[in-house]
Amino acid sequence: MKLSFFTIIFILLSSLCYAESSHKKYGFVGHGALKCYEFIDKSKDYYLRDLIIHAWAQGFMTAKNTYADLKLDLTSISNEEQIVIMKDFCEKNKRSFVADSVEYLMLELKEQQIKGDK
Repeated sequence: MKLSFFTIIFILLSSLCYAESSHKKYGFVGHGALKCYEFIDKSKDYYLRDLIIHAWAQGFMTAKNTYADLKLDLTSISNEEQIVIMKDFCEKNKRSFVADSVEYLMLELKEQQIKGDK
């Protein structure tokens, strides 16, 4: 009985920690669940934070490439420029999630890839 009770509590608490995008497309955890205003907050040590968030973004995009069969070239835009694109999105959409900025970045990567294929 105790195991069942703790299992139920764990499931309930886990569901509270589950974040969704504003578009309800997917769930995400970790740095992608941060709000954009937290990503662009300059009052904190932002260089290391940017690298960590970008590493999360690379993992997220790699997974989407693998499981959604997108075949995006994640190197067609430099890492530094990818961070700039994500931050620009967040400046305009402060209440969005960091994961939304990554979705936007993926659109930019796709556009870059289309230009390169011509």
